[in-house]
Amino acid sequence: MNQIKHLNIPIWCDAFLDEEGKLIFPIKLGTNTLKAWVLEWTGIPLWLLNECQGYTGSLNEALALLLGSPSDGVTGTALQEGFERWTNWTEVERKDWLLSVFVAMEVEERRLLLSLLQGRRNAKILMNYGLGKPSTAMDFNEMITLTVHAMLLYVRPTGRTNAQFELTFGLYHEGAYIGCFRANLGQDVDGGWIQGLDDELDVLTWINGNLGARIGPIRGVTPGEIYELQCIGVQRSSRHKSGFKSESVRILKWVRGANQPSVTALDWVRDSLPKPQDSGQIG
Repeated sequence: MNQIKHLNIPIWCDAFLDEEGKLIFPIKLGTNTLKAWVLEWTGIPLWLLNECQGYTGSLNEALALLLGSPSDGVTGTALQEGFERWTNWTEVERKDWLLSVFVAMEVEERRLLLSLLQGRRNAKILMNYGLGKPSTAMDFNEMITLTVHAMLLYVRPTGRTNAQFELTFGLYHEGAYIGCFRANLGQDVDGGWIQGLDDELDVLTWINGNLGARIGPIRGVTPGEIYELQCIGVQRSSRHKSGFKSESVRILKWVRGANQPSVTALDWVRDSLPKPQDSGQIG
């Protein structure tokens, strides 16, 4: 994934720099919360967001673009005052205030603020805006986009009916399949299709007819179905069993009739990832 360099520092960042010039941000919000707030604010269906995300290659860029043209800008003082009142606000008040801030900002400022709110303080973000110097403690992992063939392993219902699932896909490794990627599939609240696949109803019907053993809220499925996935923002991660993580996953198609040897090897993905740079790490 291409890195954007030499971006202008938003003027409001000055209000959140400590004496050493490090960026200190007072609140944190989950990605799903931010996504839900933007969708509600804009009235945009989830399938359209997924299409935009697939096009831009970044969830935060898609959210920033969908918020429309900026209005009048934001100052550091306005942000500080809002964050000071944050703990006393209801969730509705927080949402309304934060979305009004986003709408006032330029698109690139929105992308930065979205990343900071999600707790992402890695070297890539800070250095792009000149907000910090490289440190061995920082995350130097580069993110890339990969297309893989993966086997559907597990599903988890995410609604009251079996009309929406979170799917777990696995890659081949030493005679087994290791869960590596997750994606949502099924009908959204407006009755549309989350992935926008032509045969998404067929996939949903197949899942409901092939549910296997239950492990808590997770259900296995009849093994053997292979999907082509676009994995966006893949980067190394020591906290994941696979050795990497992905910002988001888009299902491109159900590869019907594919055989198991066509599943992408986990080691291939690992070998495709850029090696850490300037971090003192080996390999």
